[in-house]
Amino acid sequence: MGFALVRRDELLGRFVIFGLAVGITELAADAWLVDYTGTLDYSVGGGPMIWRSPLWMPLAWEVALQFEHIGLRLWERFGRAGLLLIALLGAANIPFLRGDGAKDPLVTIQRLPRGLIYSLLHYSR
Repeated sequence: MGFALVRRDELLGRFVIFGLAVGITELAADAWLVDYTGTLDYSVGGGPMIWRSPLWMPLAWEVALQFEHIGLRLWERFGRAGLLLIALLGAANIPFLRGDGAKDPLVTIQRLPRGLIYSLLHYSR
């Protein structure tokens, strides 16, 4: 964020705003997953919370800046193939944060029988 301000980089500034917007939006999504479906548990990470998410959550989406920038450059160079490549790189990053592969994840995802369909049908709130 500081770099975008010092360099007055408009594109990077837009990426920063986008990352913050997504991070703040995720607060509501996390609350729903914690309170209503019971499929998300941030208690394993400890630390201060905002609503039902860790304090760092709105800023964590700033990590997406690297993917946004790399994705833009891959798209400019390779077109649609570049977009597919950045999608795959982004998807490969998720398990390290979400506990699908990390030894000590920051968050635990609870598994439900039949996953999303079960959640939608049996959690009317």
